[in-house]
Amino acid sequence: MDQKGAIMPFVLVLCLVIAGMVGHQAVLLTFEREGLEAQRMFMVANLLLEKGEEQWWEAYRDDRTSDSGFWEFEEGTVDYRLSSVNGSDYEVVILNAEVDGGGNVQHYYYVKKTDSENGKKDE
Repeated sequence: MDQKGAIMPFVLVLCLVIAGMVGHQAVLLTFEREGLEAQRMFMVANLLLEKGEEQWWEAYRDDRTSDSGFWEFEEGTVDYRLSSVNGSDYEVVILNAEVDGGGNVQHYYYVKKTDSENGKKDE
């Protein structure tokens, strides 16, 4: 029996193992790329949410808010809704940030209802 015939099965097994490792790394790279993109979208949505919240507080202090509205930014849009909480002197503000690429983050908090004599109070 020739020497090549005895080594060839080992070479084929080694090539199969290397091909499996390369394929596995390619799949990991794809999943990691998708995960990083999702994380980037989440972070951009949070930045949009902060910008929208800042805009809302500025408008709220200047008494320029309504029950709903939105702001458009370069990365996406932020919309808000203001609604009363039954049996309470607080209102709930719901901010929703939507990134152009498809990410979406929502945040809400409570503010003291408007008192016509004392002005608006931040809580």
